[in-house]
Amino acid sequence: MDIAEETIRESEKRFRDIFNAVNDGILIIDPGEYRIVETNQKASELLGYDEEELAGMLIEKIHPKEMVQLKKTLDEVLRGQPVQTDEFSCLRKDKHRLPAEISFSAVRLNEKTCVMAMVRDITERNRAGEEIKSLAKFPAENPNPIMRISKDGEIIYSNEGSSPLRKTWKCKDDCFLPDELRDQISH
Repeated sequence: MDIAEETIRESEKRFRDIFNAVNDGILIIDPGEYRIVETNQKASELLGYDEEELAGMLIEKIHPKEMVQLKKTLDEVLRGQPVQTDEFSCLRKDKHRLPAEISFSAVRLNEKTCVMAMVRDITERNRAGEEIKSLAKFPAENPNPIMRISKDGEIIYSNEGSSPLRKTWKCKDDCFLPDELRDQISH
């Protein structure tokens, strides 16, 4: 083996090591056939397929419900649009859905323009978002009075449970606490 071949081999190994070390799944897609031509280990883990199973697979198998949107996104990327990032629901091998944020960009592979899809699992992010929404409902749904008061005594927020107090204080939309309460809060 000559030096040029050894250099190429080392370069390919470095590329493969980096490709597989990335914490996101990577799918290289042939846009003409909508077929996966290259993948990394993380994509296999996320989707539940072996790398060999993914390579050659039509992306429709992973995105059966979203092919229209997916094809549109791939076409935009190939026309030179900047990196496109969208949320998609990927169908795993076990038939469970994987919520994913996918960034698409054009890449050259073997003298052909392909699309690289960086797949990020957003399951935990979605769970956290739902938890935040649920917790944000707490003040509004609580039957007890809950108020947010500014330092100068202005009522910034009050839930429905605060209505009897506001009525007693003859307080409509924008109002302040009664003076005796305002003095207690400012200290």
